[in-house]
Amino acid sequence: MAITVSVSIDKEAVDEILRKCELFYPWFSGKFLRKSGERIAELMREKAPVRTGRLRQSITVRLEAEKATVGPTAPYAPYVEYARALMEQLAACRELLRLGFNFACYLLYSF
Repeated sequence: MAITVSVSIDKEAVDEILRKCELFYPWFSGKFLRKSGERIAELMREKAPVRTGRLRQSITVRLEAEKATVGPTAPYAPYVEYARALMEQLAACRELLRLGFNFACYLLYSF
């Protein structure tokens, strides 16, 4: 299961900046993508929880034609990312069930 993060950027403005940079530095766009991807991966590794270190080590940078993909390859990464939100939702459901059960018991025994 892959996690995808989307960012909206004004493509025309970025293309114009890259065109100007490539006039002077033809290697700019590839180097920029590689350096940016490595920096993002470094930040992700700093923030990743460490138990065995596998998740942190699985964060990779993949360079393609005009994009860099950064993310973990560990199969359990989505569960680490979203487990807290899921646990909070389960706790809220448990609380509602408890309140409903207590109310049902009250009604049953009050008559």
